[in-house]
Amino acid sequence: EKEGGELQSFCDQLLRRFTGLLGVFVTDTFGVPLVQATKDDVLEELGKTSAATFGVATDQADKLKMGKNETIVSFYEDLVMVHINHSPLSITMFVDEDEANVGILLALADDLKTVLDPLRDSVEEFSKES
Repeated sequence: EKEGGELQSFCDQLLRRFTGLLGVFVTDTFGVPLVQATKDDVLEELGKTSAATFGVATDQADKLKMGKNETIVSFYEDLVMVHINHSPLSITMFVDEDEANVGILLALADDLKTVLDPLRDSVEEFSKES
């Protein structure tokens, strides 16, 4: 429980710290939300469905035999979606297109992964037991 609260606090801090960041979602491989923080309720459902889709897209990208897929960045009319692979976790961030600084978010990926390692280990362990 303590770990979950700390992760939630971390995601909330990201929203406050990065201009234009609208939502952060950490999900499992199937898109089940584990931690999320959002400034826009509309993004909540989008966060869940896009994370599940990212899992499928990552699997397909891995078949290109170019190595393990690390990130997918999608630019839309009003939004930028950044997916980071930390299997079995997926990190999805939504950024306002007008204020998007994708480079900063991608540079943050390793720090995010480090913070999420305990959760990742727990999810992997749970998956082995199931």
